[in-house]
Amino acid sequence: MKIIGYFMFVALLILGCSKAKEEDRLLGDPDERIADTLAYVKNALVAAPYGWKAVLSTDLSGGYGFYMQFAANDRVSMLADLDNETMNELKESTYRVRQIMAATLSFDTFTYLTMLEDPDPGVFGGERGKGYGSDIEFNYEKTSGDTLFFEGRKFKKSLYLIKASAAEQKAYLENKLQTSVAAVKAYFNTDYNAVTIGKIKAELVVDTAEKMLNLIGYFDGKTERIKIPFGYTVNNEINMIQSDALFGNHFTALRYDKGSYKLQASDGQQYAISKTADLVFTPLESFGVGLTAMAQAGPYANKSELPMESWSASYATDWEEYVTSVAESDFGLTLGDVDFSVNMARKVINASGYFYQGPQYYSFSYNMSYTIDYNTKRLRFTGIKATDGNGKIMVPFMESSIFKNMKDKDFELEYVEDPVFGRAVKFTRADDPDYYFTWTF
Repeated sequence: MKIIGYFMFVALLILGCSKAKEEDRLLGDPDERIADTLAYVKNALVAAPYGWKAVLSTDLSGGYGFYMQFAANDRVSMLADLDNETMNELKESTYRVRQIMAATLSFDTFTYLTMLEDPDPGVFGGERGKGYGSDIEFNYEKTSGDTLFFEGRKFKKSLYLIKASAAEQKAYLENKLQTSVAAVKAYFNTDYNAVTIGKIKAELVVDTAEKMLNLIGYFDGKTERIKIPFGYTVNNEINMIQSDALFGNHFTALRYDKGSYKLQASDGQQYAISKTADLVFTPLESFGVGLTAMAQAGPYANKSELPMESWSASYATDWEEYVTSVAESDFGLTLGDVDFSVNMARKVINASGYFYQGPQYYSFSYNMSYTIDYNTKRLRFTGIKATDGNGKIMVPFMESSIFKNMKDKDFELEYVEDPVFGRAVKFTRADDPDYYFTWTF
């Protein structure tokens, strides 16, 4: 029995050792795995016969588009959508694929990427000491289809490399990127752009200054907004860095087709974009999402134009009471313009304005809290509170005049055109349709 037990022990020991060796062979040596990944990334970069369309997100701005072609001798040729020069002058520099903490793509010498990270604002703007918060070293993450995914080592921003076609390479090398950028700007900087995604109604804004695509969606009584960094490419198109979801949907590109555009989702589905001369959403649907900034003129610079023609007589009476009480107070103030900024997360309207004592002016601020009932389609003003010392001077005057007929009242919103001040949001009391006022935007 002892002999049998001994042989069983030896057999189990051998089986245990064999199992461990199989696991080692399956996983492979760590150094070998890293070497394989480095070789894979380098070969993939070089093997793309027509180069790569690249899009990069930054920390302080939106996205930027590039064309890159990698050679086996560690040289890379590049174009970028930064300015007219970078769109037309092919720049050659060096690159390396090496191991740092992971397989890392490093751009060693000056490239158009370097301009975005330059700490001197005189080079390409950006923040002193930081540039745009952009990397020149990127850790390889994964491959999906014809796209390589990287992440910046310092700022953790994404770099996507998408294989270019022969026609796209030809367009880049024939300096078509600049004309493509101009075409996108011309199309999206006119009128409003609407898109329907299943049951979601959305407005699309291509912010060419911030390099962000803004999508504002409305569905089932809720409004969401996402901002997606983008970079220009040829063929009048843009590629985007997949960002937050709009009601669960992610988006990757704007595709051009015979004079019109489609919004492409991450699953490949495309949604037609249509032009509309008017705003896509009602002001209530857009309040705090697309409609975030409004204003009301003051008598200091606009005395002859006030009260506004788009105010009711009853609101104008309240407003004149406010202006007069401020002027006849111990402070002897003249009211200036007031700007309103909607913070949807906190459900407050932040107000920032000026008052004047003779030629001297001072700022003041306060906020108004509000709620929205999407079922009744009404907004209610629930309170007002000073947020600085001068605001404490102004708020009591408001509480005894214009705000006394706003507080705890429901308002219906609509867009109107004031004959003097232009496009405005009209707030009409639900219980008294003869009481209304407007803020311009």
